[in-house]
Amino acid sequence: MYRFLTMVDTPLTWTLVQRLQDAGIAAQCTVEHPPAGLCTGIRQAIIWLEDESQRGEAAAIYRAVFAERPRSACPGCGYSLSGHVGVVRCPECGRPTVAPIPDVEDVPCPNCREPVPVSFDLCWNCGETMRP
Repeated sequence: MYRFLTMVDTPLTWTLVQRLQDAGIAAQCTVEHPPAGLCTGIRQAIIWLEDESQRGEAAAIYRAVFAERPRSACPGCGYSLSGHVGVVRCPECGRPTVAPIPDVEDVPCPNCREPVPVSFDLCWNCGETMRP
């Protein structure tokens, strides 16, 4: 199994897994709970691919799903998250969610300079490691 992506566990996670599977990419998701004593209520989802050679196609699907997501509303109650950035608790319902991150969704690959989502471990284009 190839670790494709780590992200906050939200409905977007499961939409992505379903889209990958619909495209014929064998993918699954595991969810990790925060360590004991760390009561954030935020779980990490890890998306795994059976075939690492499909990571480029999977990255394209991720980008499409990510672009479609609601950018400024809580997925739980619809409250506007304008002005909030990153992982937050919705001020209305208290649900952990991801607020829009303006203009920092992609970073250039250190090798090929292709834009890569910040949550990727490897460049989708050339396979370069994105994190030390």
